[in-house]
Amino acid sequence: MRLDFCLWNVRCASHVANLVVLVALVGEIIPSPCDNSDLCANLVRWYKYIVPSYVEELNSSLRTFVLSRFCVRVGDPDDVNIPEPNLRQWFLGLQRLYWPDTVPEELLQVFNRGLGVWLRVSAEDWDQLLCVQRAFRLVSHLVLFLQERPQPTRFWHFAACTRALLRMRLIGITKGP
Repeated sequence: MRLDFCLWNVRCASHVANLVVLVALVGEIIPSPCDNSDLCANLVRWYKYIVPSYVEELNSSLRTFVLSRFCVRVGDPDDVNIPEPNLRQWFLGLQRLYWPDTVPEELLQVFNRGLGVWLRVSAEDWDQLLCVQRAFRLVSHLVLFLQERPQPTRFWHFAACTRALLRMRLIGITKGP
């Protein structure tokens, strides 16, 4: 009697998803991402340890930052003399590129002159302080208070963190090279 046997390599769906997100974030499959990827190491450090430990201080600094930059001006929101006359198309392009979760519609409602332009133009005379508080709450929610914390063994948890970093860059909280 002859015995035939086979070896099947089976990966569960969550493991496969984890590998896909790993490659999307760092560009390749690497054995220990937190040791071999600056992005992974810093996301873990920032969103898993620093933000939860210093959330009050970070939020206070963010509030000061928004208060010092954001302003409201009365005028025609569709005025082409104000920067970004094709803002809606540009914004929809960002949503198609990065997904609406990354660049939510609320950002355009608050920053209606463009992301990174700390100005809201409104036809009505809005209370400056209320608009600044709305901008602060939105920015704080989108960059500090994430539902997921990065786990080196579960890379899909990194997605919310990378989206928050991109939002910081788009609205002008961080400076690039």
